[in-house]
Amino acid sequence: MANSNSVALRLAVESTYGTSPGLTFEEVRFTSESLAKTTGTTTSAEIRSDRQITDVVRVSDGVDGAIEGELSYSGLGTASSAQDELMEAALMSASFSAVQTNTGSWTIAGSNITGTGVGTSLVVGDWVRVKNGATLIGYFFVTAQSANSITVTPTPSGAAATEVERGSYIQNGTTERSFTIERQHTDVASTFELYTGVKVNSMTVNVAAGSISRYTFALLGQDEVSAATSTATSTTNHTTNPIMNGVDNVYAVRENHASLGTIVRSFSLTVANNHFARQAVGSLGPVSMGSGSCVVTGTLSVYFENNTLLDKFRNWTTTNLSFILQDSAGNAYCFHIPECKLTLGRASTPGLNQDITAELSFQGYRDTTYGHTVRVTRWDV
Repeated sequence: MANSNSVALRLAVESTYGTSPGLTFEEVRFTSESLAKTTGTTTSAEIRSDRQITDVVRVSDGVDGAIEGELSYSGLGTASSAQDELMEAALMSASFSAVQTNTGSWTIAGSNITGTGVGTSLVVGDWVRVKNGATLIGYFFVTAQSANSITVTPTPSGAAATEVERGSYIQNGTTERSFTIERQHTDVASTFELYTGVKVNSMTVNVAAGSISRYTFALLGQDEVSAATSTATSTTNHTTNPIMNGVDNVYAVRENHASLGTIVRSFSLTVANNHFARQAVGSLGPVSMGSGSCVVTGTLSVYFENNTLLDKFRNWTTTNLSFILQDSAGNAYCFHIPECKLTLGRASTPGLNQDITAELSFQGYRDTTYGHTVRVTRWDV
């Protein structure tokens, strides 16, 4: 009998929708998965005098389910970066961009970093990591730029910098990407399931105090088949970067580029693609997947101290949010929603002997300056 501790999960990007590439697969770090074949049926409407059903007819086929896991840095190219490839698919983005690292000797004065070449290859809207030698100064958003100067927010501390690095990034787009996913039961001989034409319908990241940070990728696919051997010619092992949590690894939660500090209890971010299956006569399972609107939503729970955030909900104030996570090795992600509205806000009284918290929901939409709704930037050590 098979047990859950012996399951291996791997994926590969398809060149043609629904066709397994049969090449190198990447191992997925996960805590649970629920991939399964779905079959739509209907019953015959034929009338029989004995009141029995003449037949049960299959009318559609497909795959759905989810992969859940614990968030860790997945950007190092020498190991499996399956988590980040799923992120790329969730945002329908091109692949993570190249890193742009500027090194030199620069002066920090207020919000300005100045000196020869500091702004080379940077643009307004970039996120940069600033260091002075081995000392991390912080992560900042570029609001103005020239070849020899950048202006950033929030205001950095310190007087000098030797490195300004724009991390590699993705942002919501229109790039179609599908996967073949293989599940192996390693404790049962010759037992595999293969899922083809799998697309990421949504991605959710959850971070909370006292908890491991987690992701969920909701999936839709074309077909499931069983196999006695692996379709992969080789497998790249997953990364072994440390797992992130909501205590040690939250570098900053910022609203309108100002830190919310220690009042944050939890936050979540969801990117949904509203995929839909295209069925065709003579084909079992979707022939392709359509893509709907990119919908970016999330929640924020904070200890209630004042009406500042609730008034932004009440007054329908436009704001922005950024969540910066950094693991113990110094690898980092920044999730940025450059323009959003708070769509729900309340600070109800739950009862005796409890904290009052402000529970907020938000939705992002296209920023007219930067042209996107969400960007994810990552930095290696």
